[in-house]
Amino acid sequence: MILVGADLKDQSSADSQGCLSVSQTILFNCKKRALTGKSRHSLDYKPPLPLYMGLSVHMQTRSKKLIGQLYELGISVSFDRVVEMENQLATATCENIAKNGVVCPAQLRKGLFTVSALDNLDHNPSRTTAKGSFHGTGISLFQFPSKSNVGHFQDGIDIPSPETKNHRLSDNFTTVPAVALKKANVAVPQTPNQIKAF
Repeated sequence: MILVGADLKDQSSADSQGCLSVSQTILFNCKKRALTGKSRHSLDYKPPLPLYMGLSVHMQTRSKKLIGQLYELGISVSFDRVVEMENQLATATCENIAKNGVVCPAQLRKGLFTVSALDNLDHNPSRTTAKGSFHGTGISLFQFPSKSNVGHFQDGIDIPSPETKNHRLSDNFTTVPAVALKKANVAVPQTPNQIKAF
């Protein structure tokens, strides 16, 4: 009724994103009075839109000030809640990696042919200090589902309580030992298969 008016013939039975956004914003901004006289958001009502807005803006801009302005407008959760949720997601992801024994995205499906592509990431390699340069490796994973094999979805991650702050990977996932060849001439065996050009 807020969006299209009170006339029944103008109403639609289908949900619209605008209607969902307005209703979630109203629900988020319904506050109850605490005994101290300060009003606060009710913990019983947690619509996803304000949390999505806070996480999305922080991911794209990393701006505490912008999230604070959106919070004052009643569109986003507070910056402290955004940081708390990011810590919970990081902890849940690390726990999932430890449980599975492999570092891979949670949306990666099991039982599918998967191809990876690796490339070096070099930013300002002329600098000799760690502050001015960055060297890393980017890994992209590609999967090929088909009508006969769509793969198996992984179990979802469980978000821990806000008090849990244990987002640390095991050393065997984060430490890559240095490797050096002791011999100058390395013999690479030939492949037994013939490689055909397409």
